[in-house]
Amino acid sequence: MVRMKQGFYRAGGRIHYGEYPESQVSGWMQLSAAPPEMLATDRTFAKGERADLLFPNHKLTQPELEALKRGLGRICRCLGAEELGEIDFSQMECRLGLTLPQEIKLLSRALAQVPAAMEGKERFLPLEELALDQGNLVFYKIRRTPVGLSLDRGALMRYYKKEWRYDPEGESFLCCALDRLAVGAVEAMPFCRAGRIKGELRTTLRPERLLEKIYRESFPRLEEYQNGGNIILCRPGAFGWFRQNGFYADIRIGADSEALLEQLQPPELNAVWEE
Repeated sequence: MVRMKQGFYRAGGRIHYGEYPESQVSGWMQLSAAPPEMLATDRTFAKGERADLLFPNHKLTQPELEALKRGLGRICRCLGAEELGEIDFSQMECRLGLTLPQEIKLLSRALAQVPAAMEGKERFLPLEELALDQGNLVFYKIRRTPVGLSLDRGALMRYYKKEWRYDPEGESFLCCALDRLAVGAVEAMPFCRAGRIKGELRTTLRPERLLEKIYRESFPRLEEYQNGGNIILCRPGAFGWFRQNGFYADIRIGADSEALLEQLQPPELNAVWEE
């Protein structure tokens, strides 16, 4: 099992104080160098004290589990579903012979409200299809290729060339769950568009700031999702997915009405939409 350490740590762009996985630390930073908005704790620190930096793909800490719950709940609400329903997991845990990780329980409660995310070639697995493979709990499939959560590391695992692989620089379970659920929500909308972005939004180092300026309060960002240049936008009846790496930027938007879809395509985006 993952050995936990107590102290200051940085994950998802914020600095917390609490327990974090000691073996998944990638470096450190001086706490005095952190801008005030990065601090997500009221705990005081001494001069010269450090915060450990976690690899992007790590066992989720308690604040991240709470962020996962909030993010999943908000996606469900924007789809017009109940936030997160209650599920009795005892039968499934008996079948698998284990206690389901909290991450999987939260995701399953959201999927019960969004069954469309369990359909298609790339899909989340319903509870009855969850499977254990070499210590990894398979919860997602890309065609026939499984994606799992390691019961040992607590990190996301991918199956490649007939073996399970851990990429510390890959996305975490939190990012994977919110990203795939949001993309599924976009594609499930009756009206949707995809396009490529030009101009400043394609090259800026802080695309979230420009998107917030363009949309203001009309299409807010899912703040619980922190994944580099990837951004999720959501409001009741509409979802957006934005990806930028400095060289190109893609956007997908979906809405429950044609009028709302049109509203979410302001000229300031500088988007070239696919026909």
